Amino acid sequence: MGCISEMMDSVNLRDDFYNPHTGSYYKIGKKLGKGGFSEVFSALQYSRGPTGSGKKENAKKVALKIVPRKRVEKEDQIARIDEEIVIQRRLKHPNIVKIFASFRDEEKICLVLEYCNEMTLGDLIKSQPTKTLPERRSAEIFSQVISALNFLHSLNILHRDIKLGNILLKDGRAKVADFGLAIDTNKTKQICICGTPNFLAPEVFQKRQHFATSDTWAAGCVLFCMLVGRPPFKYTSLSSTRKKIQNLSFDLPSALSSEAKDLINSIITYDYCRASALGISRSAFIAKYAPQTLESLQVGKENLPPVPISSFSTNSKLPVQISKVPEQNMQRV
Repeated sequence: MGCISEMMDSVNLRDDFYNPHTGSYYKIGKKLGKGGFSEVFSALQYSRGPTGSGKKENAKKVALKIVPRKRVEKEDQIARIDEEIVIQRRLKHPNIVKIFASFRDEEKICLVLEYCNEMTLGDLIKSQPTKTLPERRSAEIFSQVISALNFLHSLNILHRDIKLGNILLKDGRAKVADFGLAIDTNKTKQICICGTPNFLAPEVFQKRQHFATSDTWAAGCVLFCMLVGRPPFKYTSLSSTRKKIQNLSFDLPSALSSEAKDLINSIITYDYCRASALGISRSAFIAKYAPQTLESLQVGKENLPPVPISSFSTNSKLPVQISKVPEQNMQRV
């Protein structure tokens, strides 16, 4: 397993974990990734024989998100994890990472998740000689992300942190992951800005809250990364990045097709004229490379308006809390 990180020094990773709710055991494998309060490991889920022997039965590979208790000692932090679990249990979609179970003890909280056998989208881009993806592959992945977001928004759920590192690949299919910042807008009042600074939409800065259109903007930034090899807005400082975003100060390489440019310009724009999921599915770029996208959308639910401002506090002095690091380039995804 290698060296144990400082975050995990209070968690015993050498002994197999036990889920008392299901009777399953988990043998911890290699680390797959980390967040602000958690780390994700591959794990072998198995059950023991009737005699309790060490024989592993019904074994399958999963991903285990482990949150050390010492990292989430406050009541509101525990509530945030509980909300993440509740939200993800509702999500049954081919382009969203599944949650199978959760359990906790005195040293940790664990989420048992679908194991994605390839890599993150950021890793895929970095692995390419050109550090970009072909337009056809970009369209396929992007259309799958939009399908997932359309489903989320139909349930009044906002992801709030769409970026390359939160899009996993499994058997060639894109899977939206990490619902640590997701909210159900029917139940949760937004009290701060969160997410990845250079993927935040102009209206997030202006109105101090996220909308369904804000997730779409972030997906547009993901499309830009796939085609260009870098985010549209380079992070320098929060104030300067905010200014660039609010002024839409980005450049599209001339080498991109006109269809790709048109689609990006229709998404990385102000929210009142930003393309909807249905509009994206009908774009020339998607029609050319991923025409099946329209069929995967739940037409009738897709074009939901942004969550009304009146459902949240409109206090202009709400804190600006950016809880994630910027995605500056492919090395920092």
